[in-house]
Amino acid sequence: PKSKVLAMVKANGYGHGATQILAGVAHADALGVACLEEALPLIEAGWQKPIVLIEGVFSAEEWASSQALNIECVIHNHVQLQWFLDCPHAIVSHKPIWLKLNTGMNRLGFSESEIVDIARQIHAKGNPIILTSHFANADIIDHTMNHAQGQLFSKVLAQLKRQISPSVQGALCN
Repeated sequence: PKSKVLAMVKANGYGHGATQILAGVAHADALGVACLEEALPLIEAGWQKPIVLIEGVFSAEEWASSQALNIECVIHNHVQLQWFLDCPHAIVSHKPIWLKLNTGMNRLGFSESEIVDIARQIHAKGNPIILTSHFANADIIDHTMNHAQGQLFSKVLAQLKRQISPSVQGALCN
């Protein structure tokens, strides 16, 4: 009951028209898109709640643009982390950073062994952290990997809450 909803509207609302479906996702707490170009029409259409770039940004310039536009970003690799760390303080919006943990999908995200250090760097710049991951087999409800991924996610989230800040949040995506 306390969960929030991030409505995915990437790929132009999965072909339905991202701006055309805004009324249907109006009760969502935020929208998720793949890239900055997908976020711009939503902003122009007047969406007022958070927009999250689930694949993050693809250049330092995009990082600065996302901050200027008040867009939240996922950081899932060391290059994106460096763009964040190098961003001048005046540009940093102190919006939440969605930090991606690789729990087994093995496409994007940081390993369990490096995530605490990375979270420390993000927290030191003053940004709240939302730990996120992605199920590899979400369409198969009883797949054993789902349970293992969920356990790893919960373990790392608890570790970040203890070692970084109790305010670290979690968002496990399927």
